[in-house]
Amino acid sequence: MGAAVFVLVGFGGLIWCTLQWASTGFGPLDYPALLRLLILCLTALAIGVQLALTGFLAAIIEIPTR
Repeated sequence: MGAAVFVLVGFGGLIWCTLQWASTGFGPLDYPALLRLLILCLTALAIGVQLALTGFLAAIIEIPTR
């Protein structure tokens, strides 16, 4: 559940940054403000994917064997 929150926040921020860029006609941006948010969102996206894969691996390890 936590991984999904990180992924959704990451994608939401990524979409918001893309819309901000589109509003300028895909031209020059206010780099410091937008890049800070973009870096945080991409980090959240990476954390979410890592958490999901870690959860999957933990579930595989807990499968009982004969």
